[in-house]
Amino acid sequence: MIDRLDIHAWVDGELGESEQRALSQAVQADPALRAEFHAIVLTKRILKSKAEVPDCREAWRRCRPRLREIERDRKIEHFVGRRSWALCGAFALALVVGHVANRTLGSGLIRPSDVASMSSMLVPVPQPQTSEPEKLRQWAASAIGDAPMNLQPGVCQVRGIFAGYGKDRRMIKLLLRDNLGDFTIIAVSGASSIDKLRPLPSGGELLSGTLDGKPCVAWMDSGYALFVVGNRDYDSLARIAASTKVR
Repeated sequence: MIDRLDIHAWVDGELGESEQRALSQAVQADPALRAEFHAIVLTKRILKSKAEVPDCREAWRRCRPRLREIERDRKIEHFVGRRSWALCGAFALALVVGHVANRTLGSGLIRPSDVASMSSMLVPVPQPQTSEPEKLRQWAASAIGDAPMNLQPGVCQVRGIFAGYGKDRRMIKLLLRDNLGDFTIIAVSGASSIDKLRPLPSGGELLSGTLDGKPCVAWMDSGYALFVVGNRDYDSLARIAASTKVR
């Protein structure tokens, strides 16, 4: 049984030599197939003679820029596809390096504005229901922990202690009162330097400036930044700092 599509393939030159030979023998032996063959050949000749060849030069000119864009995009996709893991790894490494650099180089810088905002979020340390000076001193010493500061029993009154963490730093805030009024001492761990403050005119390691709109003096000790804050002159604050510093 001869498929009519095989005759079309034969006429179009799409069959191998052995297939053409077998089909030729079948067509010669069958008048109906022979008539079919001649009809197909005649139809193809008429179509070929009547067909108009379109002028595609203008269409091709418009297509060329788009084809160039497609080829460029294909090359980019190929490049990214082959190197995507390397690019992702490099990007991740840059993030890690930046994070480590930020923590190791910049995280130790303490700014008074940050201290003011962080200290407002600290929680009070429960105070014992006693008036015995020694028990109050022990409570205050326990709350202060390793923060390098001294309190002066009998000189200043502890009105409250607040503790907690701000930006992964341990913070202690003491509300104190002496014969001149109220003042605050704040200790911030993980410090390497203090920003936005200037040295006291009297010299030494104490710095002066403002914290939360109030005068303050500050210093560094054992990885802590310490601030004495109060509505009084810098000399008074410096005297408190001098008596608070651990010698």
